[in-house]
Amino acid sequence: MERIRKYPLDTTHLHATLRGYQTYGAKFILAQKKMILGDEMGLGKTMQSIAALTYLKAKGKTHFVVVCPASVVINWGREIEKFSDLAVFIAHGVAREENVARWKAEGGVAIVTYDGARL
Repeated sequence: MERIRKYPLDTTHLHATLRGYQTYGAKFILAQKKMILGDEMGLGKTMQSIAALTYLKAKGKTHFVVVCPASVVINWGREIEKFSDLAVFIAHGVAREENVARWKAEGGVAIVTYDGARL
């Protein structure tokens, strides 16, 4: 727990103030490197994930992928655009191929469905 608390969290590209548990959650994501974040609805998993992505952007990373159910693709895009300066590319629907090509060229966050991730 102490290693996670001490983990530095650069929020330069984040346009929100995190609650304490959200900061800890973002640090946990980054410190563990591979993990699944899950808890009850409404506790800020999306915000914690966006915070982790913006930290990675601050460290020079450029390409990110969010895999989610089709029913929340638009929500993810809206939240990322609202709370960060990361470019968003919806890789779903009729513009999927065009948006994937732009994401590959420009970087940012590609948001794909579970079915789309298989493609």
